[in-house]
Amino acid sequence: MLLSDSKLGKRVCYYNDKAYSLGAVINVEGVVLQCVEEQDFEMNGQLKWKALKSEQ
Repeated sequence: MLLSDSKLGKRVCYYNDKAYSLGAVINVEGVVLQCVEEQDFEMNGQLKWKALKSEQ
């Protein structure tokens, strides 16, 4: 895997070869996901996808 200098240090969540920023919300086959901080106490840590609870 090669990373260009422009992508180093950027905090993103990836889905389907696309980069999403912190706070992004996507719907994947009926599951709503939000890009959030992996550790809520970190200001510059990695991001992850978190499933949002459905309001049914």
